[in-house]
This record gives sequence, C-alpha cells and structure tokens, in this order.
Amino acid sequence: MKGIKANEYWIKLYEQVDAAVKDFVVLFDFFKDDDATEEETKAAYTAALEMSSLFNERP
Repeated sequence: MKGIKANEYWIKLYEQVDAAVKDFVVLFDFFKDDDATEEETKAAYTAALEMSSLFNERP
C-alpha cells in the first residue's frame, strides 16, 4: 500500500508539472505575438521550473 501512495504522489506531481509547462508554452506563444507581457511569461517559466525541481525531493 505504501508503494501505491508513493506512485500517486509522483503521478500527481507529474500532472502538476505538465500543466505548468503547458501553461508556459501557451503563454510564450502569446508573448511571441505580443499578447502577453514579458513579466507574465517569466512568471510562468519560473513556476514551471520550480515545479519541476520538486522531482528531486522525496515524498
């Protein structure tokens, strides 16, 4: 049962990171078309990086 809980943790984390990266990609496309600000784009990039750094932690 402990293994299942650990797997659930990693799956949820993956889904959160995936969503953050997808948000950044969409926002970057808007930025290239001058529909988003540089600050918004940097914030999304930073959020995606911070989320991905969680993969280095233990559940």
